[in-house]
Amino acid sequence: MASRSNRPAQSADKRPSAQEIFTDRIGEQEAIAGLFEKLCVEPFIQIDQPVLSFYGVGGIGKSTLLTKAINGWAAHQQAAGAEIRLHCITYDIDSSNFKPDHPVMKFYGSTFRPVLHRAGIKTNLFDLLYLAWWGKTSPNQELNLKSDIEGLVGTATDVSEKLSEYVEILESVTSGIKALEVAKKAYGFIKKKLHERKLQDRLGDKELVNQSVHELELLAPSILAADIQDSLRKAAKKAICRVIDGFERIQYDAHNEGSSNTYDLQWSIQKLFADILDDPDLRVGMILFGREKLHWDHYVDQWGTHIWKGMIDDHLLEALTEDDARDFIAKIVDWCDRHPKSGSLGSRVAENVEAVLASANESAPGTQRKFHPYTLDLAIAMIAEHGEQFITDMLGRGSSELQMRFLRYMNEKQSQAFRSLAFAQDYDKSLFDHLVREGQITGYALHDFNLLFKHRTYIQEIENLPGHYRFHRLMQQALLDKFREDCRDEETTRETAAEIVTAIFNHDHGQMRRALENHDNGQAKVFYDRLASLLIELQGTTKLLDWETFNRLF
Repeated sequence: MASRSNRPAQSADKRPSAQEIFTDRIGEQEAIAGLFEKLCVEPFIQIDQPVLSFYGVGGIGKSTLLTKAINGWAAHQQAAGAEIRLHCITYDIDSSNFKPDHPVMKFYGSTFRPVLHRAGIKTNLFDLLYLAWWGKTSPNQELNLKSDIEGLVGTATDVSEKLSEYVEILESVTSGIKALEVAKKAYGFIKKKLHERKLQDRLGDKELVNQSVHELELLAPSILAADIQDSLRKAAKKAICRVIDGFERIQYDAHNEGSSNTYDLQWSIQKLFADILDDPDLRVGMILFGREKLHWDHYVDQWGTHIWKGMIDDHLLEALTEDDARDFIAKIVDWCDRHPKSGSLGSRVAENVEAVLASANESAPGTQRKFHPYTLDLAIAMIAEHGEQFITDMLGRGSSELQMRFLRYMNEKQSQAFRSLAFAQDYDKSLFDHLVREGQITGYALHDFNLLFKHRTYIQEIENLPGHYRFHRLMQQALLDKFREDCRDEETTRETAAEIVTAIFNHDHGQMRRALENHDNGQAKVFYDRLASLLIELQGTTKLLDWETFNRLF
């Protein structure tokens, strides 16, 4: 049965949620807190198991577990006045766009690098490597303005601290120069810096611009590791924990030495972390969340050592049992009995216990029934939101059918509003109001926001951002799939998506500009991050945004 001890009490006025009840997982939270504590202890001692791996089927609450653990640790640090500052650098790759053959440099350049920068970690050496790679893969692409280069590797200010010679190169570029030419001018500098860091052997005898695309991709994790090491050495009171959610997307089941998979993204991530750990004095950890257990036994360093042996702490997150599910349903009925305002919800749930279990079941026919918090909540929400109009047949059988029927029976006005907001990575009342004014949400008044979005278990308020919400990832994906289905053809899908995304972009861009004008850099950063995530996710991950719209907004 799922761990439920030492659980903080829910609000007495809030209907119980399976996602809150069953994701405390005290043992797993303690494992994460234990890693954090080892990263922040004084004096620091090299960690025997710097990698935590949590694996289990989707919808079981892995992401919620992580959020609770991080927030719990942050509160603990603040209360204790901790001296070491821990940064959790999180990457969510749980989407169909990420596969074992996902391009390595695309991941580092578009996904990994921006998150490092937000944590205050510069990537000066990697930026030069990336520029050389970009020149190789786009040999005829001219960098017509200095801003084009800055768009690839950051502004002159970003690199001025250690790369003064490189700044001069940037400032000398005005027009008509190709990326490879810039990389050639920067080569001597990067070679010098690599030598200073005793990394020259990683570059070999070839100049940077004479490396093949494949050779540059093989260099990338080592060069990026050197940047991270440099940053941590300069900040003695800083620790980082890299968190990757959805790791199964890039993990292959089997590995054959010398196969075409040898140097894929999973290999590169292992190489990056292994190189960072070369320095035993750095405070670095990693947490991986996925559906499958890690298959890292094959990885060896250049001396043939299986470096991950004994270094990974694995945790299986099991699905909920039928006893857990029945216990949760009983809590719902009990809560309704104590809250007359819930109307007849309690009696309707009590009458449909078996139907709820059948609809939320995740297992194949003929096997022991298993359940996930998200689908249990969804079945209860189906009953609650339809009220007196609810009939048992609405629920269907099995979690996939439940999700499909939930959106099918949702009223069209609400469905259209949710589908529009599903394009945003997160949203608040200001964005809702903007989309209403722009005609992208119809049938609602500006004052309807709270009525529409609060107290729905598939909508989550973002920690540390009061008033900002996001859909549960499974609901967001289902809404975007429904959007595609309703559009019927590719042209209509792209045109309608472009209209919605442009409206969202214009709102967030305007909010960012106003924040900057008011010298509120913290609020400006919130909207900057939202803009970047919006474009990268919709073009790179969901493929809902066409290149023309992406380039225009970007």
